[in-house]
Amino acid sequence: MILSGVISKASGMTIMAFAEQYLFKPMGIIDYKWTVDPAGHGMTGGSFYIRPADMVKLGQLVRVMGFGRKTAYF
Repeated sequence: MILSGVISKASGMTIMAFAEQYLFKPMGIIDYKWTVDPAGHGMTGGSFYIRPADMVKLGQLVRVMGFGRKTAYF
């Protein structure tokens, strides 16, 4: 949860908007759900739901250390 605060502060975006723009859309991931706290902040401590096929995409991204076909994600 600390990392989401760092990303939000540095980018000026919520963690949900940041992930959508820079991670999910480029990877073709469109069907996901964040659980939010009462203030509307995305919960990043395991309250995220995604299709198994898209989870494989994220696993592959970690496996190749953040480098996609044309994009370095992290």
